[in-house]
Amino acid sequence: MRNSLILYVLMCLLVFQGAGLAGGGSAKGESSSPSYYTFEDLAEEMERNGSSFTFDGTNKPQNAIASLPSIPPDSNQWARGFANGISEISFPWISFRDVLERGDLVFLRTGGAAGKVVKFASSFTHVAIINNPPGEETFESLKNRGVDIYNSTENNWEHIFTYSMKQLRLDYFRISEAVDNAIYKYRGIPYFPKNISTDAMSPYHYLRKWSDKDDFDSMYCSKLVYWTFYPLNVDLDSDRTMSQTMPNMTWEYKDGRPIYSAWIGVSPDDIYYSEQLSADIFYDGLENLSEPFPGWAF
Repeated sequence: MRNSLILYVLMCLLVFQGAGLAGGGSAKGESSSPSYYTFEDLAEEMERNGSSFTFDGTNKPQNAIASLPSIPPDSNQWARGFANGISEISFPWISFRDVLERGDLVFLRTGGAAGKVVKFASSFTHVAIINNPPGEETFESLKNRGVDIYNSTENNWEHIFTYSMKQLRLDYFRISEAVDNAIYKYRGIPYFPKNISTDAMSPYHYLRKWSDKDDFDSMYCSKLVYWTFYPLNVDLDSDRTMSQTMPNMTWEYKDGRPIYSAWIGVSPDDIYYSEQLSADIFYDGLENLSEPFPGWAF
């Protein structure tokens, strides 16, 4: 009786295993579908590397009103524990749309998707190009659509704590032509690298690929601004954002100072401190650039 029961159990197991294989289960040794990196993976890897980022705020350029901190407020867990409940501000399009010009730059310390990643490397977390001021249009790179033209109801600037606007020190018609060319050339490029298999590279190298300002498989906000105006022989990367884990070792002088371990990317802070820009023309909330984000901002 006992032997018959054991035999019955073994037969049931064999039938169950065979049904599983017939029903689409994968046999031993058969590879499963590849998984791909996501925006959340990018944010998590940026957080893991957050403590490596610093900013060279010495010898602040005369054209920059804000004094940016040497360590981004959200670059490490210790700093994030001291968010003091800073208040949001609104971006007053209605006041600016008749005085801004095409090609002006808007710097923001803002929550939402952009801030979730960039906050570990930069106090300003987003930068956009004004495209059509009366229409409240911008040319920028955002998470969902990547590089595109957005209006003020589409760009989803969420939880703004700081804004500042600056202009390039160039002829308006040259600036406008550069924006036209960049729209034609870069529109549609995604914000972060898509269809990158987790088997193809490590999370560290995925972050490095996204960071690299010379990689055109993706385009974050400040990289887009940098390349929009680079054809005008304007290098907006002040190389003040440093990284100890992803260094781009250079031994040269830029804006009169030596560069040793500049980040391979270009941050909004880098562009804000560029001497190729005017002084701030409109701004609010600059004191919040040294304050960590409250948790509800994301």
